[in-house]
This record gives sequence, C-alpha cells and structure tokens, in this order.
Amino acid sequence: MNFNSIFSPEDSDGLNACVGGDNIHDFYSYAEGYFNAANYLCDKVISERLTGDLDIVIFPILYSVRHGIELALKSHLSNLRDCGINITDGDIHGHDIDTLWSCLKEKTPRAPIFIEIISSIDHLITEIAQLDPTAQEFRYPVRKDNNQTIPDRKVINYLALQSSITELTSQLKCFLNASECYVEEHKTETRTKELSREQLSELSDLLPNRDTWGNDDSDFLIKKSEFIDKYDLSNKAFERAIKLIEGHREFAGNI
Repeated sequence: MNFNSIFSPEDSDGLNACVGGDNIHDFYSYAEGYFNAANYLCDKVISERLTGDLDIVIFPILYSVRHGIELALKSHLSNLRDCGINITDGDIHGHDIDTLWSCLKEKTPRAPIFIEIISSIDHLITEIAQLDPTAQEFRYPVRKDNNQTIPDRKVINYLALQSSITELTSQLKCFLNASECYVEEHKTETRTKELSREQLSELSDLLPNRDTWGNDDSDFLIKKSEFIDKYDLSNKAFERAIKLIEGHREFAGNI
C-alpha cells in the first residue's frame, strides 16, 4: 500500500481532515485535539467496559493529556508574548511542564479570571508534571537511563481520570478564551499591562466626576486607594489606567 494514499480524498465519504498547507491550526487547536482524543478513548473504555484493553490504552490516554497540557501552556505564553510581555523562545520551547507552568504563573497578568483558573487547575498540572517531567513516562516502558518509567505508581482509575480530564479541559478552554480576549484588548488598546478592559470599566464606574477630583471634599483619593489595594497596583500602574480611561470614548463618558 502506498502511504501517500491516506492523503487522497477519493472515496472518502467526506471524512477528510485538514492537516498541512493553508490550515488554521495553532498550539491550542493541537492541544484540543490531544485532549479530545484522550477523552474519547477514555469514554469508550468506560462505556464499553473494554477490560482487556485497560492496561494498554492507558498510556496513549495519559500521554495525550500530558501533551495537550504542554501545548495549551505554550499557546497562552505565545499570546502573552504577542502582547509585548517579555517571553523568549526559550520560555516557550522545551517539554518540561513544570518549567512552562512556573513561567506562565510568573508572566500572566493578575486579572481575576486568570488568577481563578490558575488556582483551580494548579494541582492537576502539578501532578502531571511530577508524574512525567521529561515526556518519557507515558511514551516508553523505560527511560533513557534504562530505568522503568512510572516506578512508584501501580493503578490508575479510569473514572477518576475522566473526571480530571473533563475538569482540566474545561478550565483550559476558559483560560485560552480569556487569553485570546487579552490579545484582542491589547490590539485595540483597551487594557493596560496590569488591568483588563473589564477592570478599566470597573474603575471608570467607581471614580467620581472628573471635575471634582481636585476638590477637598472629593472621595477620589479614597476610591484610588481602594482600587490600588484590590488589584495590588503601583501608583504608576493606576496613573496608566487613568490616562487610558480619559482617552477612551466609552470609559471617559463614565467620569
């Protein structure tokens, strides 16, 4: 059989996948594919009770989850770099999930949506990173040093695994959606380095009328202090937010 025949659309019944050429795939579409494959296979094993396959299909499932995580983290780091955040090629390359996750947590803006999602999935990503730090444990029976992979783990429960996959993929999709919004806000200049569009809108609603800011009886300084404390901002970060609000048609209308 000619291997190239799998790239032929003949007699395909519409079951053609777009892979190379002018495709729209990126880090996250690849990640989504690995997550979906893991979930489909896990679901099939559970629903059809494929007990004869339990001990062998677990490895492609676990590897797909691990690789999906790696690609999702790289997708978010790439988005942050597109927004001018100092992220190098070295930060994005490599397969060490713990290194990628640590970089992501350090570089990601402290917007509430990011803080919430990072907190909710930290334990899952950390566990996978500990299980397979070098991307060898789920792919091979032995490591490069000829020692057995996953030596200290004996049993993995499919139901618990499926629950973790569902939670992880759901949260990562939310995370990447927020990441895409962050990129869009950066392009349209409706955010600062520290604050999202939503937070700037919140600040513009919170502040008193612009004409009263210098008055002795104005509560501008009180509102400023409350907002700085809430989002752990510096005075310069707050000033950047004020400057953007004053120059933005929608936000300026609130003050």
